[in-house]
Amino acid sequence: MKLLSIPLLLLLTACNSSPELISKDRCGTEDWKSLGYKTALNKKSVKEFDSVKLICGQKVAANVQELFVDGYSDGLIKYCTYETGFNTGKQGLALGKFCPPELQKNMMLGYRRGKQLRDQNQLYIEEEKRISQGLTTQNGLGNQ
Repeated sequence: MKLLSIPLLLLLTACNSSPELISKDRCGTEDWKSLGYKTALNKKSVKEFDSVKLICGQKVAANVQELFVDGYSDGLIKYCTYETGFNTGKQGLALGKFCPPELQKNMMLGYRRGKQLRDQNQLYIEEEKRISQGLTTQNGLGNQ
């Protein structure tokens, strides 16, 4: 039993850990603003930079965190929009609480509108299906 639990524990640990943002060999050459931007677009916390500091250690220049945060802020502005909310709602996906409150409000408006449109489309499809089934049954084509 003990032998089975070790591989399972390793598998669960691997599933729960997030991939590193950066490898140690890129610490001196990374485009930090771009990395921050991509981090935000991937809906990850700005605190992901803490792992960068652990990986890179002394190889991180003094202004790196500022560049990362600038890029991260740009990524939030790009992601946390009415359009993203609308598309998320229209697809029937859940909208997380990733965006800061000042951007979340507009995103939620889009989400509600997209979800409303999706719900209306679903009702239309269900009604068409009922009508189609009703006509099929009335014409004697159903239950053959």
